[in-house]
Formats: sequence, C-alpha cells, structure tokens
Amino acid sequence: LTCSTEKGCQKVLGERIIELAQQKKQARSISDDSVNRDTGAKTFECLALQVAWVESSIQHCKQSQISNNPLYCEGNKAELISGDEFSSLGIMQINTQVHRNVDVADFETNVNYGIDLLIGESNLPQRKYVCNGKTYMGWARALREYNGWPTTDNIDCSKGNNRYVEDVITAK
Repeated sequence: LTCSTEKGCQKVLGERIIELAQQKKQARSISDDSVNRDTGAKTFECLALQVAWVESSIQHCKQSQISNNPLYCEGNKAELISGDEFSSLGIMQINTQVHRNVDVADFETNVNYGIDLLIGESNLPQRKYVCNGKTYMGWARALREYNGWPTTDNIDCSKGNNRYVEDVITAK
C-alpha cells in the first residue's frame, strides 16, 4: 500500500476496507437490499466505508503517510489516529477500554474488528430503539450500537453522539 497525498492514502485504505467488507458480506450472506433500506447506503461495503469516514476520515495513522506508506504506524499505538482521550484508536476507532485484547495498531485487524462490531447484533429480530423521537431498526440500530449504545433496551439517550447514525448515513 503506497500513496503520496492524503486523498491518495484515503483511496488506498478505502479500497482495502471495501475488500475486507466484501469478504465479510459474502461470508455472512449480508443483503445489500437490507443495508440500503435501513441506511440508504447502496452496499454493505459503502456502509463500512462511511463508518470509517466518520470515525477517522479514512486515516489509520496520525499523519496520512510517511515515506508513501499510509500504514507506517503499524504496531505503534502512539502514532495511531485517536479519539475519546486516546481510548479509541485506528481507522475504525476501536475503543480499547471496552474492547480489550484487540491489536488495534494492525490495520486489517482494526478494520475487521470494526466490521464485526457493525455486523454484531444486526441479524437479531427487528428490535427497535426509540430515542428522542427517532426510531432505530436494522442496520441503523447496528450503527447506533457501533457508537456505544447498549444492545439492551435500556438506552440513555444523553450518552454518546446522538447524531452518529445521521452522520454515517450522510457521509460521502
């Protein structure tokens, strides 16, 4: 993986995210129709890419690249892009306080783990969340859970980014 500009690096990393998401989609028989119905994303791969965009602007390391390598930080947590006071790390912003024992510094592990989190509960019966007058079902609920709402019906709507689902759905 090589690139020389921020946009070039985003494209290289985005293409790899698409490949990894496609593998998961095929392995889990995920329907693009259900993804589209629930979120407006054309495909599951697009949804995974939109999550990466909102989480990290499709960037794994603090600098988009060093020596044309967008993954120069592999193995070095100090160089990973971070959020939540350095507890959420890497391209998919995996929260290491919640998800321990994950090698978040490894790009493919980070992406695959993030995609698995997104898939997580999405295949459960159509349980819905209602918060502040909005109803979240299917893949929209999966997005809400990805960003930290619990998988139970006891939702504290004051926690987390209440615009997260909308931010992902409108990401381009």
